[in-house]
Amino acid sequence: MKKITASIFGFLIGVTACETPSEFLDQNPSNLFTPNTLEELNGVLNNPTVSFSRCLNLDLMDPDVFMDARSYAGIRGIPSEERAYQWNHELYDEFEDDPDYLKGYNNIFIFNEVLEVIDEAAAGDYSERDREILKGEALAQRAMEFFLLLNEYAPHPDPGNPGLPGIPMPLKVDIDAQLSRSSVQEVYAQILTDLHMALTLWGDQREVRIENANFRPGLAGVYGLLAEVYLYLGDFEQAATYGQLCLERYDFMYDYNAIELRDRDDKWQGLDQEELYFATTNRSVIWSRDHRFDYSFQYQLYHPELETLYDKPNDRRWYFWSTQRTLFGDDLSPYYIMAISQMDTNIGITVPRVLLTTAEALVREGMVEQGIQLLEQLQAHRLANVRPFNMPAQSEALQMIKEERRKELVGTTLNLQDQKRYHAYGEEVPAYTRLVDAFAYVLLPGSEGYYLAIPKKVRNTNPNL
Repeated sequence: MKKITASIFGFLIGVTACETPSEFLDQNPSNLFTPNTLEELNGVLNNPTVSFSRCLNLDLMDPDVFMDARSYAGIRGIPSEERAYQWNHELYDEFEDDPDYLKGYNNIFIFNEVLEVIDEAAAGDYSERDREILKGEALAQRAMEFFLLLNEYAPHPDPGNPGLPGIPMPLKVDIDAQLSRSSVQEVYAQILTDLHMALTLWGDQREVRIENANFRPGLAGVYGLLAEVYLYLGDFEQAATYGQLCLERYDFMYDYNAIELRDRDDKWQGLDQEELYFATTNRSVIWSRDHRFDYSFQYQLYHPELETLYDKPNDRRWYFWSTQRTLFGDDLSPYYIMAISQMDTNIGITVPRVLLTTAEALVREGMVEQGIQLLEQLQAHRLANVRPFNMPAQSEALQMIKEERRKELVGTTLNLQDQKRYHAYGEEVPAYTRLVDAFAYVLLPGSEGYYLAIPKKVRNTNPNL
C-alpha cells in the first residue's frame, strides 16, 4: 500500500511543476497506478499529508496581525509574504507556483480518483458497508477542500449576485480539462451536496471522530463543517442545528487552568501538555486541517486593538501565548508577540470553533441565553476566574462572541474570514491600515484584499480563467 500511495503522490508532485497543458500531459498519466481494491483506497485516504500546512498565504493577511519595522524585517525580501502583509490581491508572479492552490487541487484530484473507482473496486476482505463509508469519506474530504479554496480565492457569497465568480470545480479526473470558474453559489451548492451525501451513505455507522487519524472526517466533523458552511451562507438556523449535532457527539476541550508552561521564564518552550503540540494528537481537533507550526520564526505581533480585548491577568491564552521578547531575546516592547510555540494552529473543525459558531448562530436567531451559555462553557476552560454574565441584549451578546472568536482563534487566519462575512451580512467592518516604509496600505471592507487571485501561472495556462 505504501508503494501505491507514493506512486499517486509522486505523480501529483510531478505535474504541479509543469507550466503548460502539454507539459502536464507529457507526464503520461497512463503510467499512474490506480488503486482497484477497497483496501488500497482506504490506504490512499489514510494519508495525513492532505491536512498539513493549509492556507499559509492568509497568515499575514489577518488584520489582527501587526508588524513593526523590526518584525517586518523578517519577511523583507520574500515577495509573496510582503504582498500578503500589504493585502495585495496577487501574491505570486507568472513564473511562481502557489503552494496553497496546488495543495488544494492535488487533494481534490486524489478524492476524485477515489470516487471514480470506488463503485467498481474489488471488496476483498472489506464489506459493501465499508465501500459506502469510504465513498462518503471521499465526498466529505472533497467538500472540505472546496470550502478552503473558495474562501481563499473567491469573494464571500452574495445572494444578490448568484453569478459571482468562484473557483474551478473539478468533479472528475480529467487532467486535460481547462475548467472555467464556477460561481461561488455553485461551489457552495456542491459542498452541501457532498456533505449531505456523505451523511446519507454513513447513516449512524461512522465513527464520531477518527481518534488516531483526525485528518479523516467522522460524523462530528461533517456536522461541524456543515455548521460552518451554513454560517458563511447566512443560514443561522441550520448553522445552529448542525453545530449542536456536532457538539452533542463530541465536545472535548482542554481546561487551560490544568496546563502550565514548560518554562515560565521562556514561553517559547511551549506547554507541558505534549499532545497539544500536533494537530493529529490534539483531542480538541475534530477534523484536522493544520495551518502552521510554531510562530517563533518570522514572528508576528498582536494588533494593539486585539491586545486590549484580553483580560490579561485572568486569560490563560494571553499568559501562554504572549511575550515581548523574541526567541533570541530581543525586546519588542511596547508590542507583544504571538508566542504560539511548539504547537500547531488549526483551521479545520475544532471543538472551540464549532462552539463559537453555534453560539453566534443561536444569538443571531434570537436565542441569546443559549448562545451565552456556550460562551460561558468556553470561558470556563480558558479563564482563571469566570465571572457570570448579566444576560446581555442580542447586539451586545453578538459583539461578545465576535471578540471571543478573535481571542480563541488567534493565529489561524479565521478572523480574516470573519471580517469578510460580517461585511457580506451588512454589518460594520472597519477599514484597516498598515504602514510599511511610511507607505499606507489599506484593506477596505468587501475589497479584493480579503481574498487572492487565482495564480497568474495557472491563469496563463488556462484561457478559461
